[in-house]
Amino acid sequence: MSPAAGMSGQLAAAVKILLKLKKMDMTGETNTDKSAVLQNILDACAVGIARIEEEVLTWVNRPFLDVFGYDAADEVIDKTLDIFFQTAQDFQFARQALERELTQKGQAD
Repeated sequence: MSPAAGMSGQLAAAVKILLKLKKMDMTGETNTDKSAVLQNILDACAVGIARIEEEVLTWVNRPFLDVFGYDAADEVIDKTLDIFFQTAQDFQFARQALERELTQKGQAD
């Protein structure tokens, strides 16, 4: 059984989403409309997702905010990742460990 087929109903939901996006392309809906649909999809997923550019949070979904105890995205957008650490030393330690793991393994857990 493929992972998609084993996710009770999620495959059907994904197909519906893809069909909606295709319909949007055919009807000429704007990028703003598409962004709203994608935002709703990502907010409905069960995992927290964040977009980070040069150690700055540029976008987060609702589950991400819930995991870290924030009420609104504007509380974290344009903030650096050190907001998740108690001290600058803790942040530097985590950063160095991550860089080391990426250098050694090509990926980090």
